[in-house]
Amino acid sequence: VLASDARISLVQLAAAVEASPKTVSYRMRRMENEGLLLCYRPIIDHDHLGLTYYKLFVNLNFYALDQMKAIKAWLKQHKYVIYLVEGTGLPADLDIELMVPSNKELLEFIRQLRFKFPRVIGDYSTVAFKETRKVRYLPF
Repeated sequence: VLASDARISLVQLAAAVEASPKTVSYRMRRMENEGLLLCYRPIIDHDHLGLTYYKLFVNLNFYALDQMKAIKAWLKQHKYVIYLVEGTGLPADLDIELMVPSNKELLEFIRQLRFKFPRVIGDYSTVAFKETRKVRYLPF
Protein backbone atom coordinates (compact mmCIF):
# COMPACT_ATOMS: atom_id res chain seq x y z
CA VAL A 1 0.00 0.00 0.00
CA LEU A 2 2.82 2.37 0.90
CA ALA A 3 4.62 1.65 -2.39
CA SER A 4 1.51 2.71 -4.31
CA ASP A 5 0.98 5.94 -2.35
CA ALA A 6 3.71 7.19 -0.01
CA ARG A 7 1.56 10.19 0.91
CA ILE A 8 -1.24 8.10 2.37
CA SER A 9 -2.22 9.07 5.91
CA LEU A 10 -1.44 6.72 8.79
CA VAL A 11 -5.16 6.27 9.45
CA GLN A 12 -5.86 5.26 5.84
CA LEU A 13 -2.80 3.00 5.74
CA ALA A 14 -3.84 1.37 9.02
CA ALA A 15 -7.32 0.71 7.66
CA ALA A 16 -5.89 -0.78 4.45
CA VAL A 17 -3.65 -3.23 6.34
CA GLU A 18 -6.15 -3.82 9.14
CA ALA A 19 -3.94 -2.55 11.96
CA SER A 20 -3.98 0.42 14.32
CA PRO A 21 -2.30 3.69 13.30
CA LYS A 22 0.08 3.30 16.25
CA THR A 23 1.14 -0.17 15.01
CA VAL A 24 1.62 1.12 11.46
CA SER A 25 3.70 4.05 12.72
CA TYR A 26 5.87 1.71 14.80
CA ARG A 27 6.38 -0.69 11.88
CA MET A 28 7.29 2.11 9.48
CA ARG A 29 9.79 3.57 11.96
CA ARG A 30 11.28 0.11 12.49
CA MET A 31 11.59 -0.48 8.72
CA GLU A 32 13.30 2.91 8.37
CA ASN A 33 15.75 2.10 11.18
CA GLU A 34 16.53 -1.33 9.70
CA GLY A 35 17.13 0.13 6.25
CA LEU A 36 14.09 -1.45 4.58
CA LEU A 37 12.52 1.94 3.87
CA LEU A 38 15.28 4.16 2.56
CA CYS A 39 13.33 7.13 1.25
CA TYR A 40 10.04 8.41 -0.06
CA ARG A 41 10.39 9.59 -3.66
CA PRO A 42 8.15 11.89 -5.67
CA ILE A 43 7.26 11.14 -9.26
CA ILE A 44 8.23 14.31 -11.09
CA ASP A 45 6.21 15.40 -14.10
CA HIS A 46 9.24 16.43 -16.16
CA ASP A 47 7.12 17.49 -19.13
CA HIS A 48 5.24 19.98 -16.95
CA LEU A 49 8.60 21.48 -15.93
CA GLY A 50 9.74 21.72 -19.55
CA LEU A 51 12.38 19.00 -19.10
CA THR A 52 13.13 15.80 -20.98
CA TYR A 53 13.95 12.64 -19.04
CA TYR A 54 16.86 10.63 -20.43
CA LYS A 55 18.77 7.51 -19.59
CA LEU A 56 22.39 7.65 -20.65
CA PHE A 57 24.06 4.25 -20.90
CA VAL A 58 27.85 4.64 -20.71
CA ASN A 59 30.44 1.95 -21.36
CA LEU A 60 33.84 2.38 -19.76
CA ASN A 61 37.13 1.71 -21.54
CA PHE A 62 38.59 0.43 -18.28
CA TYR A 63 37.51 0.29 -14.66
CA ALA A 64 39.80 1.91 -12.09
CA LEU A 65 38.46 2.47 -8.59
CA ASP A 66 39.92 5.98 -8.25
CA GLN A 67 38.53 7.01 -11.65
CA MET A 68 35.12 5.56 -10.77
CA LYS A 69 35.03 7.54 -7.52
CA ALA A 70 35.90 10.71 -9.44
CA ILE A 71 33.18 10.06 -12.03
CA LYS A 72 30.57 9.39 -9.32
CA ALA A 73 31.56 12.54 -7.43
CA TRP A 74 31.29 14.62 -10.61
CA LEU A 75 27.90 13.10 -11.48
CA LYS A 76 26.52 13.65 -7.95
CA GLN A 77 27.24 17.36 -8.10
CA HIS A 78 25.82 17.87 -11.60
CA LYS A 79 22.46 19.64 -11.67
CA TYR A 80 20.89 17.45 -14.39
CA VAL A 81 21.70 14.04 -12.87
CA ILE A 82 18.91 12.50 -10.80
CA TYR A 83 20.03 8.85 -10.51
CA LEU A 84 23.15 6.82 -11.07
CA VAL A 85 22.77 3.07 -11.40
CA GLU A 86 25.76 0.76 -11.33
CA GLY A 87 25.26 -2.97 -11.48
CA THR A 88 25.84 -6.29 -13.14
CA GLY A 89 23.86 -7.24 -16.23
CA LEU A 90 23.00 -3.69 -17.26
CA PRO A 91 23.19 -2.73 -20.93
CA ALA A 92 26.25 -0.61 -20.01
CA ASP A 93 28.70 -0.05 -17.16
CA LEU A 94 26.86 3.06 -15.96
CA ASP A 95 23.19 3.99 -16.21
CA ILE A 96 22.82 7.73 -15.67
CA GLU A 97 19.35 9.25 -15.44
CA LEU A 98 19.02 12.93 -16.30
CA MET A 99 16.40 15.62 -16.70
CA VAL A 100 17.54 18.29 -19.13
CA PRO A 101 15.83 21.32 -20.72
CA SER A 102 16.84 20.38 -24.28
CA ASN A 103 18.89 18.06 -26.48
CA LYS A 104 21.55 20.77 -26.61
CA GLU A 105 22.08 20.51 -22.83
CA LEU A 106 22.21 16.70 -23.06
CA LEU A 107 24.92 16.88 -25.72
CA GLU A 108 26.80 19.47 -23.64
CA PHE A 109 26.58 17.18 -20.59
CA ILE A 110 28.01 14.27 -22.61
CA ARG A 111 30.76 16.50 -24.02
CA GLN A 112 31.72 17.61 -20.48
CA LEU A 113 31.71 14.01 -19.23
CA ARG A 114 33.95 12.85 -22.09
CA PHE A 115 36.26 15.87 -21.71
CA LYS A 116 36.59 15.40 -17.93
CA PHE A 117 37.28 11.63 -18.19
CA PRO A 118 38.66 11.12 -21.73
CA ARG A 119 40.47 7.81 -21.20
CA VAL A 120 37.72 6.18 -19.14
CA ILE A 121 34.49 7.06 -20.96
CA GLY A 122 33.87 4.83 -23.97
CA ASP A 123 30.80 4.64 -26.14
CA TYR A 124 27.32 5.61 -24.97
CA SER A 125 23.68 5.47 -25.96
CA THR A 126 20.64 7.44 -24.85
CA VAL A 127 16.97 6.74 -24.34
CA ALA A 128 14.40 9.55 -24.03
CA PHE A 129 11.23 9.09 -21.99
CA LYS A 130 8.16 10.94 -23.18
CA GLU A 131 6.03 10.30 -20.09
CA THR A 132 6.36 8.69 -16.66
CA ARG A 133 3.05 7.09 -15.83
CA LYS A 134 3.89 5.12 -12.72
CA VAL A 135 7.02 4.20 -10.82
CA ARG A 136 7.05 1.31 -8.41
CA TYR A 137 10.21 0.39 -6.56
CA LEU A 138 8.96 -2.90 -5.10
CA PRO A 139 8.12 -5.99 -7.16
CA PHE A 140 4.43 -6.93 -7.02
